Amino acid sequence: MALKSFTVPSNAVTKHKPALIKKSGHTRVKSPQIPLDMPGWYSTGNVMAVTGWSHSTLYNRIKEGKFPPPNKSGALNFWDTATVRDALGL
Repeated sequence: MALKSFTVPSNAVTKHKPALIKKSGHTRVKSPQIPLDMPGWYSTGNVMAVTGWSHSTLYNRIKEGKFPPPNKSGALNFWDTATVRDALGL
């Protein structure tokens, strides 16, 4: 039995809207540009990359007092590299 070939109309792709992707609202892991032994600031994503923790784990540890809370600048959260290094015992 031979397979039938068919063509897709040229307007088929454009007449449907792409599916919306729901974002989780959590920060994605981002490798830091500076090492922990240099002065600087780490974002939430940088801390997640260094520790290997998820967003939820990081903030649960902050709530439990096992990790220092971030400094805040408006809506941005950040940690001094020395603070992260000390908290991890490095």
